[in-house]
Amino acid sequence: MKFVHYIICFLLSSNLNIISVAADNGYAPSKINVELQSFIRQSHQIGFQKAARSRGLSAGVTATKKINLAIYCSHTADIKAKLDSMGICAHDISASALTAYVPVDKIEEVSQLSTVKRIVGLRHKRLLMDKARAATEADQILNGTGLETPYTGKGVIIGIIDCGIEYDHLAFRESKDSTRIIAAWNMGETETSPIYGSANIIAEETDGVDECHGTHVTGIAAGGKTMGSSTYYGIAPGAEIVAVGCSDLSDANLLNGMDLIRTEAEKRGMPWVANMSLGSNIHAHDGYEEFSMVLDTMVINGGHIVSAAGNEGNDYIHAMYDFTSEGEQAFFLIDDGGEEEIYLYLVGEDSAEYTLEPYLYNTDTKTLTPIPTLTWYNSGSEIYAFHNEHTRRYETQVYASLSGGPVDLIQQNKQKFAICITGKTGSRVHSWVEPGCFMLSPNTKFSDPDRSNQINSPAIGRHILAIGSYTSSKRFKTYKGTSVTSSATEGDLSFFSSVGPSLDNLQKPDVCAPGQWLISAYNGKNKSFILDNYISEINIFDGEKFYYGAMQGTSMATPVVTGIIALWLEANPDLTHKQILDILHSTSMPFNGQNHQEWNYRYGYGKIQAYEGLKSVLAINAGISTVRNTEQPVTILKENNQWRLLFNSSENFAKVTVHALDGRQMYSLNFSYPERGQEEILYFNNLPKGVYLIRIQTRNSISAHKIVIR
Repeated sequence: MKFVHYIICFLLSSNLNIISVAADNGYAPSKINVELQSFIRQSHQIGFQKAARSRGLSAGVTATKKINLAIYCSHTADIKAKLDSMGICAHDISASALTAYVPVDKIEEVSQLSTVKRIVGLRHKRLLMDKARAATEADQILNGTGLETPYTGKGVIIGIIDCGIEYDHLAFRESKDSTRIIAAWNMGETETSPIYGSANIIAEETDGVDECHGTHVTGIAAGGKTMGSSTYYGIAPGAEIVAVGCSDLSDANLLNGMDLIRTEAEKRGMPWVANMSLGSNIHAHDGYEEFSMVLDTMVINGGHIVSAAGNEGNDYIHAMYDFTSEGEQAFFLIDDGGEEEIYLYLVGEDSAEYTLEPYLYNTDTKTLTPIPTLTWYNSGSEIYAFHNEHTRRYETQVYASLSGGPVDLIQQNKQKFAICITGKTGSRVHSWVEPGCFMLSPNTKFSDPDRSNQINSPAIGRHILAIGSYTSSKRFKTYKGTSVTSSATEGDLSFFSSVGPSLDNLQKPDVCAPGQWLISAYNGKNKSFILDNYISEINIFDGEKFYYGAMQGTSMATPVVTGIIALWLEANPDLTHKQILDILHSTSMPFNGQNHQEWNYRYGYGKIQAYEGLKSVLAINAGISTVRNTEQPVTILKENNQWRLLFNSSENFAKVTVHALDGRQMYSLNFSYPERGQEEILYFNNLPKGVYLIRIQTRNSISAHKIVIR
């Protein structure tokens, strides 16, 4: 049986400043997101310790009475000085955002500072692999087959912000005592500091979160084979790693983590690409949410962010309604799906304001009953309303707690939560729920839900790559030799992959990558995930087991792209976001039925092609002088009985010879003045079956490779 209490507090705005209406207990929330409002209200009513425990916050927070907040403002320097005078140490993220651990009894005071626009706390993003544990199919990671390339991500930093990261996993080590993780940071509800140095990072072992997600994601992007698996290594095994393990995926922690990645790259003068396999649907889906916009400003200045599109492709999380008359009413009906909290976000397509009222819908009698404002106990709901300063759209967020309190309003799951919207003629209102909950449409009183406009934040950001997932393989074997087969169709979009477009018709997602199923490193410290039918490989070192296993989700597709971007950045560290989009546009492989080089709201530009993209990267003249990898003259892609040679730099000449193992020269090719990005194809159809050596010579280098003709 579930209990529900609701208390409604409206914050209305007719301009850029939010005007708060005081509640009857004297508390006046202003500019504060609804989850944090609810917690502060509880703190006023029942005390901080009880409120913290009811929210599941850690003992550390209870002891310090501080919450890590993201503070969005007009002038960071001015706000930072004022916070310093209040004894609060703040950390700059951008010109319009900072983070700070703020005592609960000072949050309201901070919110009243004139240049503060928005304070966000206790709102958490979700890991986007919630489909991952239901099946056991995987694809060998892309670098495991086919591509013999000098590009490994060397000289590039890959940043991972996630949870469940096993820092000492063999996939990230170069030796017993050294790791490619150059900085690690365990972030949660209380203040911590980054960890540096191989000895310290290996000794830390893990971020302490009972998850495999972060280890798996890091392994896909940057897992190595020096100490780790020779089969299931990552896309960019030569990249250096900044690993941020978050037990608390709040705006503030994520911004701090991104700032660490950027700072470490800037200190070393290295290009960087950050992976965010996480997200939320509680935003306007137009790219003008503060969190995404701050990340946009960070990537403009030299880095790149790759983010999961979301796993809601098969879910009804969106609905909209067009109002045809003044005062017309529409209902958005939500199935809580067994969740104890409901998050609902509503956005008008213009500045016209609408009003909201909470209702209960009885699924037996088909009747609606208004929810009265109730005395506050241990749970409740908040409604936060404002005009977005960038779009002027009227936006509202609703938070409802469905647990605690003495009044039983939802009995035996026969009543559902509903929001009644009273709108204006000619206006349109969209609504989204956080997954776990779903939109319903039992009769004509309610707006019809659909499966569109699903792209998560921060993937919706204008300078952030949004990644969808497709199936690249149907079979794999467990370490016990059991063969596992999936019913998914190879080459098809994953059923869970979220689709676009955005509210402003932004072209999201950008591209798709293999994400169903991939095998990568597992967090062996979390024994609940170590199940035989998920595990493909176990390596033992110093008496300890290190695992590789299967997961799926856009979470897994995202680090595939992150690793590929790292390879491209090694070839050209000066690549811009616009250039990467152009490369994806021109080189991605279309899905069946998709027109080549045309963006599609389900597929983006299609399936990312690492090698084809690398050719385009090498052809960009602006980056020639800054190419870092000149260890080998060519990149080689093996395809059955042919090899494709891609020249990494312009040469005076190149000579290619093929010899049998007894020394006989089978044939020879000479190239005069091959140019950077030029591709040549070597065919071996006429060679007898056997093993051969191919020798590639240029003015400054000689390389040799083995060919097996079957």
